[in-house]
Amino acid sequence: MQYHQPAHHRVSTLIICTLLVPILVLTACGGRNVTSSPIPTATRALSPISTQPLQPFVTYHGGRVQLSPSAYLIFWGPNWQTDPSLHATMQALESYFTHVGGSSYESILTQYYMQNPDSSRSYINNTTHFSPRQVWLDPAVPQSDDQSCGMPTIRDASVLREITHALSAAHWIKDSQNATYFVYTPPAFAIAEPGWGCSGKDYCADHEWSSALQVSYSVDPANCSRSGILAEKLVWTSAHEQFESITDPTPGRSDDKLYKNEGWFHLDPHHGVEEIGDLCTSVQGSRDLNGMTFHLQAMWSNRDNKCIL
Repeated sequence: MQYHQPAHHRVSTLIICTLLVPILVLTACGGRNVTSSPIPTATRALSPISTQPLQPFVTYHGGRVQLSPSAYLIFWGPNWQTDPSLHATMQALESYFTHVGGSSYESILTQYYMQNPDSSRSYINNTTHFSPRQVWLDPAVPQSDDQSCGMPTIRDASVLREITHALSAAHWIKDSQNATYFVYTPPAFAIAEPGWGCSGKDYCADHEWSSALQVSYSVDPANCSRSGILAEKLVWTSAHEQFESITDPTPGRSDDKLYKNEGWFHLDPHHGVEEIGDLCTSVQGSRDLNGMTFHLQAMWSNRDNKCIL
């Protein structure tokens, strides 16, 4: 779902600056594979965590989940390599995806499952398949589609073309079952998502499903207006979108009637679909992931009936 940033400090699937009615968003030229030395993101002191259990449970809606998750990272534009802040952010993101698999943080996901045709259940594994080969830097400057967001604006169709380009240029095998393709755009560009508006104004990040391309993907633009250093912001949004993409990989959207939310989410009568990250954006703190520390949000746990960090 989209990660919105409400009036105070909430962070949802889309990371945004104004609260929207939550739904499931948060959903070139040649390039080269990039290997960077992973570094941890900067962290803040642990925020107070509420012990008051939340009431809504996320429920299963009959669709699939990503049982053996993997992540592919696309850094769009040369500034990710030449700008020190963006390069550090790229390294921090690589470090997060390197360390999250097998962590007690990702173990939150192992309670969620999909139902098989014979009515048996298959549960999500505590793993994130990730290696330096799953990182690709596109040295071409993104081409804006218009100025509809008050700055150079990239629309969803161009994002999908960039994913297609990355699959070919990086020699990746398209994985429609377990992979999420993360697209990171530089700060000079906004992303316009159908029904959601503009990144940096209306939201910060989202996850989507393309029925045409048959891939799960997340768009995490660097122009997110959430406070904090860029590396921390994008690790935060990526974790939010990653967990929701794993548990609800085919979110519905206004311009694609072929798919709807069929994974795990809570249907709020006022706010609509709320996935496991949307319910817990106000619960945050420092979290150790296999020896590296990151500033992250909690995720909803049915098992514990509360947000778990």
